[in-house]
Amino acid sequence: NALANDLIFDDPDVVTNPNVKKYSELGIFWLEEVQVPGTSTKIHIPCKARIDRLIVDFFNKIIYIPDIKTTSKSAYTFIKSFEDYHYYRQHAFYRRAVQVYLTTNFPGVDFSDFQVKSYNIVVETSGLFHTVVWSIPRTWVDKGKDEYKSLLGRYAWHTHFDVWDQSMEEHNNKGLLVFPDPNITLIPFEDGEEN
Repeated sequence: NALANDLIFDDPDVVTNPNVKKYSELGIFWLEEVQVPGTSTKIHIPCKARIDRLIVDFFNKIIYIPDIKTTSKSAYTFIKSFEDYHYYRQHAFYRRAVQVYLTTNFPGVDFSDFQVKSYNIVVETSGLFHTVVWSIPRTWVDKGKDEYKSLLGRYAWHTHFDVWDQSMEEHNNKGLLVFPDPNITLIPFEDGEEN
């Protein structure tokens, strides 16, 4: 797959291009400010991510975040794994990590008008050994962002109240859990922060 090759490997002509920065296995660590659900308190949660590949094209204002996945199944049916393992959540979290990294390491650059492209490069480990590049639409990334922010909120709640033997709902309802109404779509915790 030519696109997978371009996203993973360094082209000698691009390596010397000062307008393009490429990183492999980039570790990013930061403190994320998170509001504790049900309170006005905000705490800092230590976060980390290891980005398989990051390509920043400063001239064309494009950020590429390809993530490599292997599968023993068909790469063409990867959407099932993408949903089951919440890889969309991972991509949203990676975007946040990249945002922190770039604004920290390139303070004079306004990244707000850069286009961000997220991909899963899926490599079959058996069968025909196909490699397929899946583009991840913004709707999936937004869903992932809602989910990871909800999970960070829950972690902040447990950290703040030092309650680890019950879920937030159990604790707040004095041990009682209630089945949700099947006619209502549950919306994850939202702290009000904009994109």
